[in-house]
Amino acid sequence: MKAEVNIGSKIIVFTQFIKQAEELYKVLKEELGPITALITSKTSDRDSIFKAFARGGVYKVIVTTTVLDEGVDVPDADVAIILSGTGSQRQMIQRVGRVVRASDGKVEARVYEIITRNTIEEALSEERHVKGEVLEVECRRYLADEVKRLISHVISSTRLFSQ
Repeated sequence: MKAEVNIGSKIIVFTQFIKQAEELYKVLKEELGPITALITSKTSDRDSIFKAFARGGVYKVIVTTTVLDEGVDVPDADVAIILSGTGSQRQMIQRVGRVVRASDGKVEARVYEIITRNTIEEALSEERHVKGEVLEVECRRYLADEVKRLISHVISSTRLFSQ
C-alpha cells in the first residue's frame, strides 16, 4: 500500500464488516498517518472526507465497508483494494466501478483483490468476476511475495507516463 501512496494513488479499501474496517483503519492510520480515513454507516462527515479525498490534500486512503458499494461517485480514486466480499457479481462491479470512472489525468485504474488460498474466498472470488464487464489489461493471480514485483511494475509504468 505504501508503494501506491508513494506514487500518488488515491486508494479505496473495501471490507465487508464494520469491525474489520475499524481494525484495518487503525493499522493503516498507524502505518500511513493522517492520510487515512474511515467511512462506515456510522460516519457522519462523509462529505468532508470525500471533498478532502478529491482535492488530494488530506486523505489518500479511504477504508470502508459495503456503504460505498452503491450510490457514491468517487472518480478521483484510481486503486481499489478488496479485502473481503461476497460472491455477488453486482458487488464486485460496484466496487470496481468506484475506480474505473474517468477523471482528469487518470490513465488507468488498478484493483487488488486479497484472498486467502485454499479457503472459500477462492471460490467466491471466481463467482464474482464478470467476464466482459471491465477491460482487464493485466489480470493475474499473485502470491503474496509476488505482489512486490507487481508494485515495481506499476511504479515503472507511472514514471514512463510522467516523462
